[in-house]
Amino acid sequence: MERILFCNIAYMQYYDFALIKETPKYGGQYVKDTGDAYEKYNFHVCDDGRVRGFVETKYIDGSAAHQRPRQLRIEKIDGEFKNAEKIDGVTVVFCAHSDTHKKTVVVGWYKDAIVYRTRHQYNGRQFNIECAADNARLLSESERSFFVPRASQGDFSFGQSNVWFAKDETAAGYVKRVLEYIADQTRAVIPIEE
Repeated sequence: MERILFCNIAYMQYYDFALIKETPKYGGQYVKDTGDAYEKYNFHVCDDGRVRGFVETKYIDGSAAHQRPRQLRIEKIDGEFKNAEKIDGVTVVFCAHSDTHKKTVVVGWYKDAIVYRTRHQYNGRQFNIECAADNARLLSESERSFFVPRASQGDFSFGQSNVWFAKDETAAGYVKRVLEYIADQTRAVIPIEE
């Protein structure tokens, strides 16, 4: 079975704050309080040809302190990685709430990604997911129409957490459709011109 991780992130158009400054929306209390989000660089192509993304894992000591981030439980992607610091070969699907559709939609993905248990630093910013830029795809706003169900609506998917490991049997058909959709979309992330 293919390794997959769904990540709920704040909504942005470009996710490349190094080149285009934009204000994130719908990213939880931190985004409301600060107007900022660590995921603002999720589709920025770094000098080494990689993209480094972030999904909020929340904090053991509460969001106000921001001192002790929770680990990303990568063993829920694949149980063989229970004691590992990272897992590779993961399809990471980034999802966010869309004003256009008033629902959560797929905004992009990383194929063959590395997902880290703990947060890492690159050029002074946090990340916990990375892949080669050629394996990353950010959908344009007009392409963002693949809906993601919400557990609060009685479906499988995200609950209180920003990550969903898609292991429930009832989600198998949905996950298959997502993977087929991703396989049909071949264009990688194209760096924004300055």
